[in-house]
Amino acid sequence: MNQLEDYFYTVKSDRSKQTYEVYIRFFNEWSKSSLIDLLKLPQEEIQDTLIKYVIFMRDRKLSYSSIKGRMSPIIAFLEHSDITINKRKIKKYYGEERKTVKDSAYTTEDIQKMLSQAKLRTKVIILIYSSTGMRRDALLDLKLKHLKKIHEYGIYRVTVYENSKEEYTTFTTTEASNMIDLYLKHRQESGEIITKESYLIRNDFDYFLKDMSKNPKAVTSTNLNALFRALLIKTGLRAQNEPVYARHETMMFHGFRKFFSNQVMESGVNTEHRWLLEGHALKGNDSSYVRISEKQLLEQYVKAINNLTQ
Repeated sequence: MNQLEDYFYTVKSDRSKQTYEVYIRFFNEWSKSSLIDLLKLPQEEIQDTLIKYVIFMRDRKLSYSSIKGRMSPIIAFLEHSDITINKRKIKKYYGEERKTVKDSAYTTEDIQKMLSQAKLRTKVIILIYSSTGMRRDALLDLKLKHLKKIHEYGIYRVTVYENSKEEYTTFTTTEASNMIDLYLKHRQESGEIITKESYLIRNDFDYFLKDMSKNPKAVTSTNLNALFRALLIKTGLRAQNEPVYARHETMMFHGFRKFFSNQVMESGVNTEHRWLLEGHALKGNDSSYVRISEKQLLEQYVKAINNLTQ
């Protein structure tokens, strides 16, 4: 086991591992070497390299929070390898801690544009994000065992981040539920054996290549980023010639979460119920004294189904 593998062994969340792997790959591509090679340098040169990388990201117009997020696994790895880093000095180069753009929601018209240009699998992804408000990477770990059909409303109950401290319950709209059923039927007809352990969203495949269809693989955050960037360009919601990591008023995936939050609020859903449906912990005294049942949560969600439907 090398030092990087040893470091990843200490990272408990699979979602964090996937994100950290992407951020470390960004660093490796910039430095034209590897993070392990960094360990071979004198301490002052390591510090200087990290500062140069931060300056590079600032020149690319990345925000304070983005730079901080990308530096976090790199610094953590170095500290895990017993390399002393002057974090306060590096932090001075992050820039001003402020929002560089507004944080807006997709509109219903935006989502309808995406749906009009999307294939079946992508339609399912769009409707899951817009009807549940879940975070991007929450979708990666979802399996069919995390879904339960509520036949009375024709919707699915979804358990997000099962068996973790962040576990919570949310729901899909009838529209999303129907699209999920259609997608699963399509996969089954192609030859895939569907079980409770099957991923809700699998890798793309050719329907007529049975060997490919019978060997499903999980999607990654990198897959989703590439898929949605291409879709947003196709629908005119992104410009084709702009930098891949350019920031936008409506973020690629968080825009769905903002849409969900706005529609739920406009539907008159109670604040505490909205927080729980979004996966937030109740705040202040509410966390100790308020007990909300799944039935109550469902009743509140149903109020928002019309507004969440495309």
